[in-house]
Amino acid sequence: MKDSFQFSIAIHLFIIVGSLSANLYSQNLDFTGTFKTQNNAITLQLKRVGNELHGTLQTKEALFAVKATNKNQDLQGIVYSDYGNYSFKATLVEKKLLVSFQGNTYHYHRVSEEHQLEGVDLTSYFKGGDQGEQQSSYNNSVYAEHISGGQLVVYERTSILISDDVRASSITYVNFCPYGKFTISSDSGFTVHGDRGGNASGASYGSNFGTWKVINNHNGAAVQLNFANGRQGVYPFNPQYLYAGRWRKGNTQYAFAKGKASCN
Repeated sequence: MKDSFQFSIAIHLFIIVGSLSANLYSQNLDFTGTFKTQNNAITLQLKRVGNELHGTLQTKEALFAVKATNKNQDLQGIVYSDYGNYSFKATLVEKKLLVSFQGNTYHYHRVSEEHQLEGVDLTSYFKGGDQGEQQSSYNNSVYAEHISGGQLVVYERTSILISDDVRASSITYVNFCPYGKFTISSDSGFTVHGDRGGNASGASYGSNFGTWKVINNHNGAAVQLNFANGRQGVYPFNPQYLYAGRWRKGNTQYAFAKGKASCN
């Protein structure tokens, strides 16, 4: 009777442990499949390879290899590229994947539980170790080379006090000249339409200049602008967007064109 009782306990424990393992494994599988950002500009595909997740991160302009490990609902990984390796973290929240990368958080939604990575071996792309290298001076020189001679265009449509009768916008051009100088010019305007067909409009223009360089800060690589009047600005950037050439945040649109800087 005693042996039978112990055997019964052992069976129940086996069932409980087996159920917990199955639940954890099913949670791990939640990271597999195909995910896209809300604007469908970036696609992330993940598959399970042993205890790891391998995959690809694709923008309109480039494709990167990804390797990660997960524990329950958390994911930690590396994005591998020719310009360096970048650490990221991700969390599943209500079937949405929240990815923290370069100080920003991106929302991915699952478009499919399937992926297109079956039979694809990505291990040859996992180069440079398993640590993010965004702080390396080598990467900074690569970024500086890409930025040099390029022009950043920032277009912003103001959302404050805007109605059908009032519209405002601004456009700014930042020229990163190859010899370490920069110029900034801006054009902002507004239009107010009256109820009886009348309207008023206005515009303002401004410009500035100084020197620029790529540095490291707590969020990774950044562009430091030293203005001629002594003011200094530090602007972190996302390499993924920089190489893609176009991105958007709220009401502001950005476009970077290599070789388009207007320099004297």
